[in-house]
Amino acid sequence: MQRASAVLERESSGIYEPGAEPADPRQPASMTAEPPQKGTDAPRSKRDVAEGGQSLMGLVEGWWKEARAAGRKPSTYESYSKTFAGLVSFLGRDDAGGVTKDDIVRFKDHRLTTPSPRTGKPVSAKTVKDSDLSGLEGRI
Repeated sequence: MQRASAVLERESSGIYEPGAEPADPRQPASMTAEPPQKGTDAPRSKRDVAEGGQSLMGLVEGWWKEARAAGRKPSTYESYSKTFAGLVSFLGRDDAGGVTKDDIVRFKDHRLTTPSPRTGKPVSAKTVKDSDLSGLEGRI
């Protein structure tokens, strides 16, 4: 979570530096590249993506293209997709560039206190840590 916060803080300031941190084998190389420029073919949501920005859902889709080729399980993709969709719903926008570490902390707190429609109970801290935060780490 600390590493994700540091990355979010750095990237929210517009600093996208490949190699700024020790290499993380779980992080696709494309995640350390410059953000997509206006006119590129990067996947985008139609909802609230800043001009020239990247959508949160586009990030998870881009990650999945590489992760699938590397042999990651579809269940991991499903888990991460649900986490990103939940974050988009919580924030009310799909703009990855506008996500702050405070947004992630508020999302985490929301997940820990809001009952699941399926069970009627909030998810466990372990689920938030191992699924939600794990899915977000290194991808935004």
